[in-house]
Amino acid sequence: MTDFLQKLALLGIGWALGFFTPLIKSAIEGRKRKKKVRNGIATELDDLRQRLALAATTIEMISGGMTKDSIRYLKERVKPDFFPPSMQVFMAVTDRLLDTADKDFSAAAAQVKAKQAGGISLSKYSIPYTTTKLGDVSDFSEPEQQGVLQVVTHLDLLNQYVEESLFYRNLTFSSSIEENNHEIAVGELKRCREHVATQGRIIVEMIENLTPKLR
Repeated sequence: MTDFLQKLALLGIGWALGFFTPLIKSAIEGRKRKKKVRNGIATELDDLRQRLALAATTIEMISGGMTKDSIRYLKERVKPDFFPPSMQVFMAVTDRLLDTADKDFSAAAAQVKAKQAGGISLSKYSIPYTTTKLGDVSDFSEPEQQGVLQVVTHLDLLNQYVEESLFYRNLTFSSSIEENNHEIAVGELKRCREHVATQGRIIVEMIENLTPKLR
C-alpha cells in the first residue's frame, strides 16, 4: 500500500472514530440512565409496598380481623426496622403469638382491637420519583409499563378512600353531630378504612410482581 493510501485509510479510521464515538458514548449513557430510572422506581415502589402492607394489616387489626395469617403476611413483607416504635413491642412477641393456641390468640386479637380502636389516622401516599419519571416508562417493556401505570392508578383510588376516611374521622370527633349521624360517620369511616386495606393489598401484590422485572 502506498503512503497515500495508508494516510487515506488512517484518515478514514479517524473520521469513523470521531463520528461513532459520541454515538457509542451517548448509547452507554442512555443505558445507564434507563437503569438508574428503573432502579429508582423499583426502590420507591418497594418502600410503598412495605408502607401499604403495614397499613392494611394495622387496619385489619383494629377492626378485629387480626389472624395468624395476617401476622405472617406482615412479617414476610415488612423489614423489622420499618416498623414505627408503637408497633415494635408488638412485633417482638409475634413469634410467640403464632405459637399460641387459637383460643388464646383470639383473646390477644380482641385486646389489640380494644387498645387500638379508633387510634389510626391515615394519610395519603405519594411516589414522587415514579410520578416525575412516568415519561421514561415508555422505554420499559409493555408489561412493565402496564405494571407501573396500574400501581399509579390504584394508588390514586386508595388516596381517595384515605381522604374520605379523614373526613369521616373528623366527623366522629365533632361535638355538634347528632347521635344517629355519629353512628353513620363511624360506619362510613370503617368502610373507607376497609377499602384502603383492600386496595393496599392489591397494590402490594402488583408491586411484588413488578419490581423483580425492573431490577
